[in-house]
Amino acid sequence: MFIIHVESVDGWWIRGVFSQPDSFEEYLALFPDDEYWKQYVVKMEKRSYLFYICEDQDGCRFLWENGIIDELERYAHELRREDERWCYTNLHRIDRNWRPKHPGDDCMGLLPHHHVANSVLDWIERPRFQALWD
Repeated sequence: MFIIHVESVDGWWIRGVFSQPDSFEEYLALFPDDEYWKQYVVKMEKRSYLFYICEDQDGCRFLWENGIIDELERYAHELRREDERWCYTNLHRIDRNWRPKHPGDDCMGLLPHHHVANSVLDWIERPRFQALWD
């Protein structure tokens, strides 16, 4: 698994997710050299789809189902806030290769995702995690 992750003064985003090195390298070659310094590659051996990007005040983490369930339980219990509008995390679901139509664009908002607030935490405690994506 290869993830192109970008960090800049304006924030961070994912430029692409690929399961095979040849498709990843082909896409990476589309970026101008002067932009390359803004990004780095996360390579995860022996990993496959389905996984999640958990984006919160601690940054971004790549987690699989057990890890994200643990994170959501931590938000629901240890880190619970009374503010009903507080967003604990933006949770993006990655189930296949993904890349923006225009290389380099920040299109993470097009990925299946949830803004996890108390209402979402309360809802998933009943039917469990997978119900978010059904």
